[in-house]
Amino acid sequence: MPHNSSVSLTGLGGNFQLDHQGTSGGQSYDRTSKRASPSYTGGTDAARIQNSSNEVLRAKRSSGSTKRRAREPSANDTDSVGEDNADNVKRQRNTIAARRYRQKGRDRIAELESALKAAEEERDQLKLQLARKEAEVGALKEIMRK
Repeated sequence: MPHNSSVSLTGLGGNFQLDHQGTSGGQSYDRTSKRASPSYTGGTDAARIQNSSNEVLRAKRSSGSTKRRAREPSANDTDSVGEDNADNVKRQRNTIAARRYRQKGRDRIAELESALKAAEEERDQLKLQLARKEAEVGALKEIMRK
């Protein structure tokens, strides 16, 4: 005998209750569980109500949930392993390139220091030559005054 029943779902923070007014075809509901528990296996109305309530529960849980499920392994995990390997190769290449760049900078600094040292030595020699020439000019001026 068809029985007019209403099913309402209430819940806070993922705890859902299924309230049912009356019974339909021997179907009874547990007020604290998330599912209807049939008292017998027959009855299309009872199965339809159970399926629809389960769908509503799934829809309710998926919208605005506060907890996230742990990521399930998928076929893309093998791709992520390949991506991790590619990231490692990229990181190694970057490390080698950075090492070469730093070495190139050190080599350039060493080259500039070498050039500076050569320029300082040349300056010192020129200063010495200048001092000799000035001394020679001074000596020649003394000779001219006599």
